[in-house]
Amino acid sequence: MDADTVNALDMLTTLLGSPSFPVIQALKEALPTATCSCSLTLDTPEPAIVFFAEGVDEAEESLAEI
Repeated sequence: MDADTVNALDMLTTLLGSPSFPVIQALKEALPTATCSCSLTLDTPEPAIVFFAEGVDEAEESLAEI
C-alpha cells in the first residue's frame, strides 16, 4: 500500500473518530461511561478501520457487541 493511500485512510480515521461523527455519538449514547474512538489497522490482509469502546461499565457489557 502506498504512502498516499495510508495518509488518506489515516485522515479518514481522524474524521470518523471525531466526537461529532454519528457512529461515535451512537456509541457514546449506548455506552455512556465508555471512551469511544476508532483506529486504522494495517496489519491485516486488507486495511481496516475499527471502532471500539474502552472503559465499558459492567451494566453496559451486554451492549458492547453493537
